[in-house]
Amino acid sequence: MRAVVVGAGIGGLVAARLLKRAGLEVVVLEAHTYPGGLAGSFYHRGFRFDAGATLLSGLAPGAPLARVGEALGMAWPVEPLPLGFPLMEVLLPRGRLLRPVGREAEREAQRDFFGPQVLPFWTWQEDRAKRLLEVAHRLPWPPEREEVGLLLGLLPGLLPLLPDLLRRVSRLAPSAPDFRRFLEAQLLISAQHADPYALYAALALDLPHLGPALVPGGMGRVAEALAQGLE
Repeated sequence: MRAVVVGAGIGGLVAARLLKRAGLEVVVLEAHTYPGGLAGSFYHRGFRFDAGATLLSGLAPGAPLARVGEALGMAWPVEPLPLGFPLMEVLLPRGRLLRPVGREAEREAQRDFFGPQVLPFWTWQEDRAKRLLEVAHRLPWPPEREEVGLLLGLLPGLLPLLPDLLRRVSRLAPSAPDFRRFLEAQLLISAQHADPYALYAALALDLPHLGPALVPGGMGRVAEALAQGLE
């Protein structure tokens, strides 16, 4: 059997690798001159530039990229970032705020900068993100008849998510203007929307806690590693 994958971004390359492991003959079509899509590297006048993403996240045990690596039987060419590493510095009218790696370190930084009134929001965010990740990889879709029991078993984890299903994250966030500006900026980066639906926001805001890592040599190294054997 043959399969055609359109696009050599990270998603396309992962799909191609999985199809090939399943025994199919795979052809990947890409209009650009290098693989990776929004997670690739290109060179101009001797300088390297990353096209979009500059680090990976999702490499913690059980997180999406870790599970993909297990399924592909490969190790990602990355350097994990340690707890407390200053992952991002946000410039606000009141000053500079760091987003360090690690929930406790980030909550301490948030409390010191914004005050304790923001902590319940991050408690909600962590709970929703963990529930979504737990349910996502166990949820069969579309479900077969014999999997209905599994779906019923997931209901206790799904029910707390229902109130947030159709409301925007702005309805749950503290109203302090500085925090709103910070939150909108983070969501524009991670979710491409300043006020997405609450569940999407909760998972997008969890990216710094899912195993962030730098890629020595640029993001294109990841695409190159995925493309090996597909030429």
